Amino acid sequence: MAALGITGWILLVQGAAGHRRLPLRLRLLRYSAIVITLGASALFHAVASPDPDASRALALGGFLLWVAGAALLMAAFTADRFPAAAMLAARIVEAVVAAFF
Repeated sequence: MAALGITGWILLVQGAAGHRRLPLRLRLLRYSAIVITLGASALFHAVASPDPDASRALALGGFLLWVAGAALLMAAFTADRFPAAAMLAARIVEAVVAAFF
């Protein structure tokens, strides 16, 4: 399960760093898939964790990541209709990745 999370982070870093030439909709689709995968990975870790306090925090974080990925997916589908909101969502993801890496 840790490999799934590590793979998601690697894809997110590579996606934010080197694919600014992709159209906005494709970038948002890529980011949403990666964030949903990271959220699901955290949820799976929370279920497998023997510590109840840590698993609650991890489950909450995983759920919030999953919801953020679903929001990015909705932004990708409405990128043509609301370009400013889609651009803002893409910039937020890129700023978060730049802050951590």
